[in-house]
Amino acid sequence: MKKSTFLATLLAATVAASALASNVSAMEAVGDVSVPYGTAVIDGTIDADEWKDAAVIPFNGDTAKAWAGAVPADFSTDVKALWDETGLYLAGEITDSTFMASTEGQYNGDAFQFSIDLGQVFYGTTESRAIFYSFGCWDGNTMVQRQESKNDAVVNDGDGVEIKTTKTSDGWSFELMLSWDMLAEDAELKSGKTVDVAEGTKLNMLICYLDKDTAGTVINAFGTTLTDEGTAFDWGPNDHGITLTLAAPVVVEDAPAEEGGATAPQTADAVSIAIFAVAASAAALVIFKKKH
Repeated sequence: MKKSTFLATLLAATVAASALASNVSAMEAVGDVSVPYGTAVIDGTIDADEWKDAAVIPFNGDTAKAWAGAVPADFSTDVKALWDETGLYLAGEITDSTFMASTEGQYNGDAFQFSIDLGQVFYGTTESRAIFYSFGCWDGNTMVQRQESKNDAVVNDGDGVEIKTTKTSDGWSFELMLSWDMLAEDAELKSGKTVDVAEGTKLNMLICYLDKDTAGTVINAFGTTLTDEGTAFDWGPNDHGITLTLAAPVVVEDAPAEEGGATAPQTADAVSIAIFAVAASAAALVIFKKKH
């Protein structure tokens, strides 16, 4: 083979390999996320003060892979998470240039799906799915559809969930609370295992997004997994890409009380008292000198 022919062949092979590599996503699993203790009001407005301490779960092309279409380059949603004794709080703002609203009782437009393995009761088992909670953007009596459970149902706002969705100028947003009572019951009915939710409880999570065009056709579908683009998409509990751990509530300690019930002075108070004492001593000294 002539040197020029060999170089041309090598160049063509390099270009082909580069093109193939460019189609392989560099996505990485989200991994472990510590969820702070806190409560948010579910009213459809993601209040910065209410969610300021929330964990942030990145959901984008770096942390998700597609089973249909692709993860759009302009898609990026930071899912916020909090927990308290009542439930798990989730919120997110979605940028979607082909927004499609859902109709009553459905999530047949653009939709979010959270697969939750509470207490990791399904992980390492033969179960092909954990339990899915799905919803779209609808301004009416917003609901969540429970699927892959022993009691699949449409769960309306106020019946174990609190949910509000809002259309925005460039997509939509949601606020969601899934009650522990509902999640624990759903997990027990399917797994036979009881989960007592408390500080330190772990739950595995898969987040999926169904992106539809204005005709209602799915053009992109993607989610967070443990595996990269080289592995077929798996919705099962062994391939969830997120593990949430419920963090301890922050304890704000009161100032120690002195004997007799009085609160010990804080630093600023102690300084003020010291200054007053010095001034009083100086005044007493002046009076003493005048008398003598």
